Amino acid sequence: MAVAELVRRGLLHPQPGKGTFVLGPSFRSLERFFRYESRGRDARLSPENQVLRHGMRKASSATADALGVSPGVEVGYVRRLRIHEGEPFLLVDSYFHPDEWRRIESADFNRHSLYDQLRDAFGVYIIAADEYLRADLASPAEARLLNIPARSAVIRIERTACTFGSRPVEHRHAVGRADRFQYHVRLE
Repeated sequence: MAVAELVRRGLLHPQPGKGTFVLGPSFRSLERFFRYESRGRDARLSPENQVLRHGMRKASSATADALGVSPGVEVGYVRRLRIHEGEPFLLVDSYFHPDEWRRIESADFNRHSLYDQLRDAFGVYIIAADEYLRADLASPAEARLLNIPARSAVIRIERTACTFGSRPVEHRHAVGRADRFQYHVRLE
C-alpha cells in the first residue's frame, strides 16, 4: 500500500523485471527564480505558456553534444514564452532527443509543468539535470518577445535534463528578464 502511494506521487518508479527505483529530486519550475512584488515573497507564479514554434530542427553542435547525437541531426524543438499577468518574463527553447521526441511530440506544450506531463502522460521521467545560469544582454529579437528594451540585462539558463541511465531527454536554453529575477538559496 505504501509503495503504491509513493509510485502514485512520482517518488518511486517500478520497472517490470528490474525492480522499483527511487526517483531523483523534484524539478521545480524555473519560475521559482522570478519575483513579482505584488504577489508577496513566497507566492508561486502560475504562468501562461504560449507555444511560438513546435516541430523539428537541425541540432547545433552544442545541442547535439548535450543530447548525444551528431550535429545536424533532426531533433524536436519547442519555443515557449512564459507570461505572468500579461507580462512576458521567460523565453524557453527546448530541444528533445529524437527518440524521446517521437514519444512526446503530441504533448500539450502549453501545459504547465512540462516534466509532470511527460511523466504522467508519456512515462518519461526526468531524474537528473545540469543547469547553468549567467547574466547577459538581450538580443533585439529576445527583447521584442520579452517586451524590454534591446540590450537589457537578462539571465540565461541552460539545462540538460536526463532520464534513467543518464540518457538526455531535453536540452534547454531560456532567457529571462533580469528585472524580475532573484536567486535565493538557504545554506545550513
